Amino acid sequence: MRRELLPLVRDALAGRYTLDREIARGGAAYVYSGQDADGNAVAVKVLRPELAVTVTADRFLREVDFLRKLEHPHVARMLDSGEAEFFLFYVMPMIEGPSLRQHPTGRVASPWTTRGASGGTCWTPSATSTIGRSSTAT
Repeated sequence: MRRELLPLVRDALAGRYTLDREIARGGAAYVYSGQDADGNAVAVKVLRPELAVTVTADRFLREVDFLRKLEHPHVARMLDSGEAEFFLFYVMPMIEGPSLRQHPTGRVASPWTTRGASGGTCWTPSATSTIGRSSTAT
């Protein structure tokens, strides 16, 4: 029987972040929408706990390191990262809009580009194509 992770992640991040719902899931991680302590909308990417002692955890930590170094006006910046009760996670601002798969052009988007909130191009590495992006479709 598969155990729902959202309540466990909520407890682990309590006091730092309030998580609302799951907005994406992949083979290695879940992405949740929520708010930080100041009420700002955030997206929290959490590595699946069963992968914390595998090579996937190393990849996740390299992703965190890569995102920490990114500085560009059209790239959502990483706000926080860490480990809480065995959950590896990182946090980015929530940017409402379509996912890469729902790109408004109607064609398959490159894994590096999507439409930004300001109408400009927003560069998003494929490894983080869902983090920080929320869709009205469920």
